[in-house]
Amino acid sequence: MADQLLLIQACPALTDFQWINVESGDEYPSSDDFDEYRQGVVQDELDKVEELEIAGTQTDSSIALAINNMPRIRSLILAKNGLGPLSFEAIQPSLSTLCRFDVQSHDITSAMIQTILCSCPVLEFFRAGVMIARDAIAEDKDWACMSTLKVLSLSFRFESHETHLQDALFARLARLTRLEQLIMHEPCTEFEGEFGLRLSLEQGFGRLSTLTGMKFLSTIDDETQTLGTEEVEWMRMHWPDLITFCSYTSQGDSAWERILE
Repeated sequence: MADQLLLIQACPALTDFQWINVESGDEYPSSDDFDEYRQGVVQDELDKVEELEIAGTQTDSSIALAINNMPRIRSLILAKNGLGPLSFEAIQPSLSTLCRFDVQSHDITSAMIQTILCSCPVLEFFRAGVMIARDAIAEDKDWACMSTLKVLSLSFRFESHETHLQDALFARLARLTRLEQLIMHEPCTEFEGEFGLRLSLEQGFGRLSTLTGMKFLSTIDDETQTLGTEEVEWMRMHWPDLITFCSYTSQGDSAWERILE
């Protein structure tokens, strides 16, 4: 750890900071390591850090400590962790300038996702787990990133009786006018009958004609998602810049080549 501190102290213009798990199965760096790091590095040397990536599994308090020591974060990447209450509170002062939020674990609540989408006016990249559909379409919770978001990787979960809410969610997504990539996975369900957003013209998929810059669409990790010929042809007509479409069709085959041809 001492060698790392000396290296960091020698880099006053450091802008990207990455912690990596070097010992399989061990939490590294630990909370004690972060304490040593905080004591050994002058705060001014961290003021320029804009990207924080934590590649290993850490405690909520360790992540919060790292964030608190880097007040100008514009990009937060957590490869194996979600956000706990401490790290979520720590990131609040940076939401107004956050451009990338990339949390690959599903260990983040729908309410947290809602807060981030509603509080980040310059957000361009967003990846998280599952958002409850009612939270996504709440009329009093407008997303602040409507005119900036380019990449959205997020699944939405509906309760069994909420089929009618799909159109409202498509209407919300249709306002992401700069969106270029949309990735949805099969949502983890908690109760019988829950389901994810269906890319069906009958359910409101056609509202996304406003996303004229769409280049990439993937639902390949959602085997319950099946698109018919009408939806595929609709995309070909309304998304002229679409390069890759990765999903399952109603015939059960992968549809990679349907837009590329």
